[in-house]
Amino acid sequence: MTKPCRIALLGVGTVGGGVADLLARNGEDIESRTGIRFEIACALARNRERAAKRLGGNIAVESDWRRIFSEHEFDIAVELIGGETDACESMLAAFARNKPVVTANKALLATRGGEILASAAKGAAGIYFEAAVAGCIPAIRLLKGALAGDRIRHIRGIINGTCNYMLTRMRTDGMSSSDALAEAQQLGYAEADPTLDVDGLDAAHKAVIMAWLAFGTPLTMNNIAVTGVRTIAAKEIEYAAEFGFCLKLLANVELIEEAVSIWVSPALVADNHTLAQVEGSMNAVQAKADAAGELSLIGAGAGAGPTASAVVSDLVECATDLACNRVPVMPPENSRKVLAAEMFNCQSYLRVPAMDKPGVMARATGVLADLDISIEAVRQPESDSGAKTDVVFLLHETSWQNLHKACKMLAGLDDVTDWPVLLPIAVPHTEKK
Repeated sequence: MTKPCRIALLGVGTVGGGVADLLARNGEDIESRTGIRFEIACALARNRERAAKRLGGNIAVESDWRRIFSEHEFDIAVELIGGETDACESMLAAFARNKPVVTANKALLATRGGEILASAAKGAAGIYFEAAVAGCIPAIRLLKGALAGDRIRHIRGIINGTCNYMLTRMRTDGMSSSDALAEAQQLGYAEADPTLDVDGLDAAHKAVIMAWLAFGTPLTMNNIAVTGVRTIAAKEIEYAAEFGFCLKLLANVELIEEAVSIWVSPALVADNHTLAQVEGSMNAVQAKADAAGELSLIGAGAGAGPTASAVVSDLVECATDLACNRVPVMPPENSRKVLAAEMFNCQSYLRVPAMDKPGVMARATGVLADLDISIEAVRQPESDSGAKTDVVFLLHETSWQNLHKACKMLAGLDDVTDWPVLLPIAVPHTEKK
C-alpha cells in the first residue's frame, strides 16, 4: 500500500472544511492520477467538537497550534487559519522543523512575506500559495512557471469575487451596493466582515504577490494606490455604459522602464473586451509578456470549492517535491522600486457634480485646460435649470497626480456641489479584445 502523505490541517473553517471534503470525496482519484495518498493526521480548530464531527474518523483535533507541533507527526502543514499572528507563528514553527507549508493567506504574504520566505529558506522547506490569488485560477503557476522564460510587462485582473459580484448585480439588475453585498454574503462570496473586499485591500494583497513573482518587488503594501467599491454609485455604472464601458474592480501591475506601478481601483473597461464579460463572482487574470503576448485565465474566484481546489493542487505539487527531495525556488526580492502611488499615468473618467447654471461646463473645462489635461469626450445630462447635474468627462492620458490636482481645483469652483469622482480607464476602446 502507498505510504500516505500526512497533513496537519490548520483551520477547519470554510476553506479548511472544503479541503477535507475534497480529499475525502476525490482521494482515490487523486491517488490514481498522482500516486499520492493524502491523510489528514491532525487538525486545528477553535470548535474542536464541530471540527471532529465534520472530519470524522480518528483525526486528532487541537485548539492550540502548538500542540500540533509538540504532539503529532505530519509531512505538510496546511495553514488556513487566516489573520496574522497565529498563522505566521505556526508557519515559522513548521519551517523550523523543515516542514513545508501550503497556505491561502494572501494578507500575510503581502505584509510579512519577507520574514516568512527567509524562514522557509533557512529551514530548507517549501511554501506553496496558489490558493492565495484568484481562487482556482492557476495565476501563480502562470507567473512562476509558464512565463518563467519570458519577460513579463503587464498583469491586470479581476481578482476579488465579492466586488465583481456586487458590480455585476448593480449593472444588470439595478441593485444598490448594500443589497448586492448582502446577497454576496448570503451566497458565501463575502465574509461577515467584508471590509477587506469592498475597500480593495484583498485585491491589493494579491496584486503585491503577483508583482513580487513577476518583477521581484518587495512584499509590502507601500506605494500602492488602493480604492475599493464602497462608494461606487449607480450613476457611475450608468454613465460608464453610456460611453461604452463597464465598471470592474481591477488590480493593475505594470513594468514602466525599470520601476513597477501597482494600483487597485474600480476602473472602466471597454464593453467589447474579455474582462468586461467576466461576470458574477468569477475572476480573471491577464498577463502580457514579450514572447508569449497576452494570456488570459478565467475561473471561479470566491467560495470554499474553488479555493479548496487550489489548496489540493498545491498539496499535490508539495508532496511531489517531497518525494523528489526538492524545494521550490522562490524569486528573490530585487532593487526594482515601486512607483509612488500618484505617479502612474492613465486615461480617466471624471464626473463633476455641479449646479446646472450657464458656464459651469466651460469653467470645468477651463480647469482641465490650465493643467494641460486633454478631453476625449464630455457629456452633461439634461436637467432643470438651477438643479443639480453632472458634467462627465473622458480624459486622455495624464498622471494621476495631475488628475488629483484637477479634482481639488474643480471642487473649489462655486457651482461644484461635491468632490469629483475620478476613475481610471484601464481598457480603452482602441485596445483589442
